Amino acid sequence: MKMMYTLDFHSAANFESFKKLTLPKNVEEQQQYRLNLVRNEVTEQMFDFLNNMSSSADIRENTDLRNSIVLMVKSITHFIGLDCAVYESIIKLRYQLLRMLNVDDASNEDTWQTLNVSCTLTQLFCSVCCQSNDLDVCHSEEWLCPSCGKQFEPSIIEQLLIERVNQLLVAYTIQDFKCTRCGTIRKHNMSLFCDCCNGVVENVISPDEFRFNLEAIKKIARQHDLTRLAELCEWTLF
Repeated sequence: MKMMYTLDFHSAANFESFKKLTLPKNVEEQQQYRLNLVRNEVTEQMFDFLNNMSSSADIRENTDLRNSIVLMVKSITHFIGLDCAVYESIIKLRYQLLRMLNVDDASNEDTWQTLNVSCTLTQLFCSVCCQSNDLDVCHSEEWLCPSCGKQFEPSIIEQLLIERVNQLLVAYTIQDFKCTRCGTIRKHNMSLFCDCCNGVVENVISPDEFRFNLEAIKKIARQHDLTRLAELCEWTLF
């Protein structure tokens, strides 16, 4: 027979006694509680997750799946590691998890990188103060000149972004192919394999990267009501 326990919070005395039982009393106890949480529950759940993924799918052969898991591991360990009390433990956990994913310690793959989108227009000329400045159109709600504070003409920004889309399209169309094994650029256009190591060749600019850049510019067009730019992005992505 199972016995059910309930807590009565109707009285202030019961509530205060419950807090004393569950909450750490001081800073040292709080830090130790978080440390135990990382060493026990977080570590166990992360290892179980990777083991389950390894048993259900081959991570080594599925590159997209592996990259997603590596990104997830780096994200979780990075943000938990912002707590100084658990930093050393989370660094050890990240090392063990990335080793399970065959990530080289000497490479940049195990390093956390801020996930942000940037689209910078360089040497943008201001007709008011006659100064040239760089402008990140993704991180600026209002496109103001850094020198005088006057707003840039949206039509000028739109035309520059249209040229950027055309440049992306041309670069993707006439791009080279490189070997996935040794990184050598393909010399013969009709060859499916590398001349040096017989490895498989792939695009230098992947379709996902090309689509991601266009989606970012399309989002800018919608936020600032740039009709021509939005139509161009939709037509290119179609």
